[in-house]
Amino acid sequence: MKYVFIEKHQAEFSIKAMCRVLRVARSGWYTWCQRRTRISTRQQFR
Repeated sequence: MKYVFIEKHQAEFSIKAMCRVLRVARSGWYTWCQRRTRISTRQQFR
């Protein structure tokens, strides 16, 4: 998935540039990040 690629390479390239090259919206990237954080937080409390 494109978002996983961005996550793995965010130390090397800017989020803005990777989103542009991969043709994904930055808002989609940040929403995906928030969703992942919420899911992992929920799993910690189980």
